[in-house]
Amino acid sequence: MHDYIYSLMTDKRRGSLAGGIKFLLFILSIFYLLGVICLRLLYKFGILESVRLSKPVISVGNVTLGGVGKTPLVLNISQLLQARGKKPSVLLRGYMPKGNERTQSPKSDEAQLLEELLPDVPVGVGKNRLNTARQILLDHDPDVFVLDDGFQHWRVRRDLNIVAIDAANPFGNGHLLPRGILREPLYSLRRAHIFVLTKSDLGHENIKIIKSKLNRINSRATIFQAVHLPQYFQDVHGGQRYELSNMDKKTAVSLCAIGDPGSFQKNVRSLGVQVDKDFVFRDHYCYTRDDILRIVKETESLGADFIITTHKDAIKLREFKDSIPENLKVLFLHVALQIKERGNEFIDRLSGVLNR
Repeated sequence: MHDYIYSLMTDKRRGSLAGGIKFLLFILSIFYLLGVICLRLLYKFGILESVRLSKPVISVGNVTLGGVGKTPLVLNISQLLQARGKKPSVLLRGYMPKGNERTQSPKSDEAQLLEELLPDVPVGVGKNRLNTARQILLDHDPDVFVLDDGFQHWRVRRDLNIVAIDAANPFGNGHLLPRGILREPLYSLRRAHIFVLTKSDLGHENIKIIKSKLNRINSRATIFQAVHLPQYFQDVHGGQRYELSNMDKKTAVSLCAIGDPGSFQKNVRSLGVQVDKDFVFRDHYCYTRDDILRIVKETESLGADFIITTHKDAIKLREFKDSIPENLKVLFLHVALQIKERGNEFIDRLSGVLNR
């Protein structure tokens, strides 16, 4: 059902039945818009309180459903701040897939990924990010907070609003949830200080149009372009790293449960890997042992050398080591986000928040 509804939201389904359901989704999107407007007005007129922390807050968000690349951007920003001698802390919403459903929990797959890649950065996870931030201030005294998925989070005030936009699919079909994938109307982008066009290599043909649209909405915001660069392959269970060139002409299946599986699949194939089959699950899916056994069986029947997955999925797959034969390697592709041009300007904008 989830996949069917998403196919309607992205206009991949046609026909009279699909058209009727889309109309109902459009009606629901009107009520969704009213909810967004009411929430904004409640904070605007002080009926709900928006709190300023004692340390600066850099928000990283988006206006569409997942798969934009917020987590790599949060990682990149945190590392850039560290390189400037600052002490960042990351704030995330607290949910964790359990029983194939999102439930409130202190650990999400994004949180585990950031903790692994940012061992010296406090990563605060909780349903109430304001309380989480206050606790981190007491325990770690950071210089700056990086608020993940913060564009629609009104409880905590921010000093810098960074909005990530997928250059390959910037605004979906232009409709709000649940008729489309927009979380807010596009005029909300007036709140942004910086736009980062992620996957600008995959969506290079859209860059000019996207920039023109963003300039019409918010000409004061600075636009940067970013790419997701593959770095290396790493064994999920053994930790051994493989150079990208070592995988050229190797056979594999791909496996992922992320918001934008297409970009991951393109990256793997661009490295010369012969992918015999793609296993795709919905974003944040919690794998079961039966899933892994089925994937292993199909991989072996295809005669593939490897199972290749994402770093985020690798964290969830580690518990299934005993279900995977020793001769079948499971590798994840480590990808890093990089600002293409004017990188120093981007860093200066981040550092400038701390000097206010």
